Amino acid sequence: MRSEKQNPLVSVGMPVYNGAKTLRRALDSILEQDYTNFELIISDNASTDETTEICREYAARDSRISYYRIEKNTGAVWNFNRVFELASGKYFMWAAHDDDHLPSFISKCVERLEANTQAVLCAPHTSGHVEEINCALHLNVLDTIEGICCVRKRFMEVLKYLPATAIYGVIRRDAMEKTRLCENYNATEIVFTNELSLYGEFIQVPEVLFHYYGRLHRDEPKEAFAKIHPDNKPPRFYFPFILVYYNNIKAVCRSPLSILNKMDLIIRITLHECIINSVKLIFRKATSFFGVRRPSWINDLATKVLYSNPNIHMMRIDRTAEDYELWRVWLKGIYPPGIQLNSLD
Repeated sequence: MRSEKQNPLVSVGMPVYNGAKTLRRALDSILEQDYTNFELIISDNASTDETTEICREYAARDSRISYYRIEKNTGAVWNFNRVFELASGKYFMWAAHDDDHLPSFISKCVERLEANTQAVLCAPHTSGHVEEINCALHLNVLDTIEGICCVRKRFMEVLKYLPATAIYGVIRRDAMEKTRLCENYNATEIVFTNELSLYGEFIQVPEVLFHYYGRLHRDEPKEAFAKIHPDNKPPRFYFPFILVYYNNIKAVCRSPLSILNKMDLIIRITLHECIINSVKLIFRKATSFFGVRRPSWINDLATKVLYSNPNIHMMRIDRTAEDYELWRVWLKGIYPPGIQLNSLD
């Protein structure tokens, strides 16, 4: 009879590069789960800080950990896929080196997936944090997505409103194997979750069991490109949204849907991208012409089309003055002045 170590139900994949600053916290939050039948696979992408020493220390004292290291940085996407390829569990989840899982994260997600064989992903409510800010900034849920059985409706709802943090939920392995996983372009994780929705339902645990930590300063497209392709320079003309659009179409075309349903989704995706990018163009041109005094109707349009997500609730900042100022800096890097997401009282 095989032991749990040899035959875990859940595989946790942690791709890491220079994560020593927060790695211990992330590892402890996985190892302290009340669910024990899991393996933790760490793939170290040629880290140059103390990541290697920390990983070896933890692997030496917990047999559930398998540690792998390569000597050349091959890019973030490669490393994300690698931990899945090394996994053996019925369920899989990615874990970042700077996130924090509450002890019942795995057990409650697995319980819901075991009870619903049509579901392919389960994520809990997630509180979003940013480094250096001492309180949660937003709450991510799947309220408008959960329970949608129609594949076309589910795909479009996921395309429009799935919070990016959902990729860190627990996922059914056999559904992942039907996708192309992540590929070498910016925002590939968005296309992956869109494609995953073609193969089953997305469900949630209505409790905050996950603390996601983002960066205060977000990468520009060319900076993100460098993390995916560390040995290559970005092309002169680089438009990530075109790759996202193209690969969403590709995902639909290779799905088991009927030809009519595929054509319907292709039209819907095309209209969605045309609307999104037209509004972005209007906003940018208006901002370059009027500055922050652009007409209010442009702000309203951008809020409704670009920045309104019923599954992401901004939380009020009422802590320290330092937190509030950092929060304003963070928002400025993501949302234009005057634009905010749903407030949460």
